[in-house]
Amino acid sequence: MSKINNKYHEKQMQKILWKNGGDGMFCGDTFCTDPESTSTPRCEPRTAQKRSSSENTPQFTISDARVPSKKMRSDVRNFDLSQLLNETITGKALVAIYKKYGDFEPKYQGYLCDLIVQHFLNQSNFQKLTNEDLSGIADSIIETFPKEVKTNYFIEPVKEKFSKENKSGFARGKLTDKYRNRLTFLRKSGLLTCVRDKSITPVPENLDLSAEGDSKDDLVWLQHRNEPWSTVEEKWKILLSIEESCCRA
Repeated sequence: MSKINNKYHEKQMQKILWKNGGDGMFCGDTFCTDPESTSTPRCEPRTAQKRSSSENTPQFTISDARVPSKKMRSDVRNFDLSQLLNETITGKALVAIYKKYGDFEPKYQGYLCDLIVQHFLNQSNFQKLTNEDLSGIADSIIETFPKEVKTNYFIEPVKEKFSKENKSGFARGKLTDKYRNRLTFLRKSGLLTCVRDKSITPVPENLDLSAEGDSKDDLVWLQHRNEPWSTVEEKWKILLSIEESCCRA
C-alpha cells in the first residue's frame, strides 16, 4: 500500500513540476518529458540534458564599446611629488607652510604649480603633457596635500555635446594655466617649435587666463571652504571688484 501511495505522490509531484518546468523535469538523475504524454516518457541523463540545453542556447559575446581613454605617460604615473618637494628649497618651504597653516593661499598654489611644471619642462626627453597627464598630476597634489581641492589645479574640459555653445571647451585650473603660459613663453623664445598640440584643446588668444582663471579658482575655493576667515574675506573682495569692473564696462 505504501508503494502505491509513494507512486501516486511521485506522479502528482511530477505534474506540478511539469507545469512549472516547461519541456520536462528531472527525476533523480534523469530528465523526463511530459509525464501526461501519451508517448513513452523519454529520459536522458542530467548531464546530457545540460549539454543539449547549452547547445541550443544562443551564445552572446559582450563587447566593451567604450573607447579606451588615453593613458598617462609612465613618468607622470610614477611621479613622486614628495620627493620633488624634499629635493628643492621651494618644495621644503611649501611643506612647511602647509604644516603651519593647513592649506595654501592662491600664491602658494601658484608656487607649487610652477615647481611641478618646471620639473617636467626640465626633463632631457621633453614631451608635452596631455589633459590626462595634468589630471594625474593634480591627483598627486591632492594625495600629498589632502585639504587642497583638485578643481583648483585641474578642471576637465567641457565636451561639445554638454556645451551650451555647442563647442568643446578647454581644461582649466592653476596647473593647466601655468603649463600653457610656460609653453607660450618657450615658443616666443624659439626654444619650442610652434606645433599645435592636439591632446590639449587650444585657448583663444584673446582670453585673459590670468584674471579670469584666478577669479574662477577663487569661486571654486569659496564653494569648498569657509575658513580661514581672512582668506574668505580676501577672495570675496576680489570677486566683487571683478564684478564691479565688468558692470562698468
